[in-house]
Amino acid sequence: MRYARSPRFALSLCVALLAMARAAGAVPITVNYNDGAGEGFNDTTAVAPIGGNPKVTLGEQRKFAFEFAMGLWSSALQGTVNIEIDAMMDPLGGTATSAILGFGGSTTIHINFPGAPFANTFYSAALANQLSGGDVNGAGMAEIQITMNSDVDNSTVLGNVDWYYGTDANAGSDDDFVTVVLHELGHGLGFFSEVDGGTCVGGSNAGRQCGRNADCPGGTCDLSTLGTWVNGFPAVYDRFLIQAAATPPRFIDMTDTQRKAASTSGNVFWDGANVVAAHGGNAKIYAPNPWKPGSNISHWDISLTPNELHEPVYTGPIHNPGLSLAAFADEGWTVAPTTTTTTTTTTLPFGGEDPGCVPANQNRLKCGDTIVKAAAKLFKAVDKCHCTQAKARLGGVATANTDEEACEESNGGKAAKEKYDAVKAKLVTLGICTPTQLANMDTLRDDLLAYLDGGRNAGIYCDGSTPIGGDDMGNVPSSTNVLGCECSAGKNAAKLYAAALQCHFKNADSVFKQKVPPFNEEACEETSSPAGKGAHDKYTAAAAKLIAKGTCPPCLDSAAEHEALATADLGVAESKNDKPYPCE
Repeated sequence: MRYARSPRFALSLCVALLAMARAAGAVPITVNYNDGAGEGFNDTTAVAPIGGNPKVTLGEQRKFAFEFAMGLWSSALQGTVNIEIDAMMDPLGGTATSAILGFGGSTTIHINFPGAPFANTFYSAALANQLSGGDVNGAGMAEIQITMNSDVDNSTVLGNVDWYYGTDANAGSDDDFVTVVLHELGHGLGFFSEVDGGTCVGGSNAGRQCGRNADCPGGTCDLSTLGTWVNGFPAVYDRFLIQAAATPPRFIDMTDTQRKAASTSGNVFWDGANVVAAHGGNAKIYAPNPWKPGSNISHWDISLTPNELHEPVYTGPIHNPGLSLAAFADEGWTVAPTTTTTTTTTTLPFGGEDPGCVPANQNRLKCGDTIVKAAAKLFKAVDKCHCTQAKARLGGVATANTDEEACEESNGGKAAKEKYDAVKAKLVTLGICTPTQLANMDTLRDDLLAYLDGGRNAGIYCDGSTPIGGDDMGNVPSSTNVLGCECSAGKNAAKLYAAALQCHFKNADSVFKQKVPPFNEEACEETSSPAGKGAHDKYTAAAAKLIAKGTCPPCLDSAAEHEALATADLGVAESKNDKPYPCE
């Protein structure tokens, strides 16, 4: 089984596993690093710490990231029988645009062992051991083996793309090592089908299954056996596959011919009770036509939102097992209760003054953080548009209000609203947001624009007697000095709003990652220790400096008026926190 990277990252059935500190009841996992001295996981090349990975040699970083990923699976699953892993990193080669990232799998599969829930059904060695309470694949034999491609780190294979060994899911354009290991390990733990995907004819892998051995190099793939069971019986995974509206619908009840047709029907679903509960219905399985060796049937469909760990293409860093964990519960794994509730739902409130809930997975967190940053930019940009409008109105520019609308709403992609909407379009393409988050993004935009144009603008441009006009409240400043004060007051408050939002997404990240000590959101937003470092502290100091110039009108010449503006903007920031981080 292999995992290849190409312009679209093809995922196939490969695995890996390793141990780290585990919660009580977590399945025990150990690893054997089988590389020689100075190579692979034992590479002694000096490197700088990266993304939460504190190690300072390349081999140490590889081990740390590997163990971090395996710790996620270890904590998600419960068991008493140790899972042993054989792990290596070898130079597997590749080109500037494609490469095998790694390969591996369950060393053996087992049928009709003591404690098997289903007869005549294959289980991975790791799951068979947990269900039997023993070592069905033999003492001293690893349950999972994996080899990762060390050549990804050179300048030839995949060009400028390297392995990212950080644990913070901030891989950028590189390949996130943790995600790949999580994905491949999941296949070895039991996320695989026994539907035959064809046989290599000729070449270096003649007689082996297509797609699991570098796609039959030097040979061709014979699909005449497609739809049969590879080893004569289904895997437990296959017991939950159905073709909607087919007769019979269930894969295990179909003839080989029917199963072959179903496997490329684009209409295959998982109907296990745990997946249905987590997903809110049957979850779609990847089954395109024509058959894609190594991808069809053994992955979630690419249409799922948010993106799932076991989709057939790499969609970026994902550090949450997601629906695959629910599938394992259907197969017979004992799943940690705390993990079950956080894979697909977000119900743990932040607490304090901020509404909203802790994101359920990395994708939702990233989506929420992106929405927060876009909102801060929108707020500051519209405030700037209003200052420009007030200046133009004071100067007698006839098109001042029309120009403000272009600045705020529509200007060939350059307007504040257009830039915000472009962020949403990008999030839709990335597929990392829930439907609720995307809908909330529109609501947040409209609420902010209404607030900025309405009472807030009136509170800032409060001097004078001539209405600014258009759809904006407030008056034309009575003098250049007043204009300067009012624009500065608005800018200071907009900075405070943006800083408060930055505190909010830092808090969301901290709570999601369970950082110790936790992030002090109130100190960040309000008054810090030592004093003067909080966002509100800085705003108060800026307001005092502005008042001291003596150019502000009576409606803005005291700390109380500026504090009222700050209170209003902070209130909006806090009340809208559930838009990027909804409880759902």
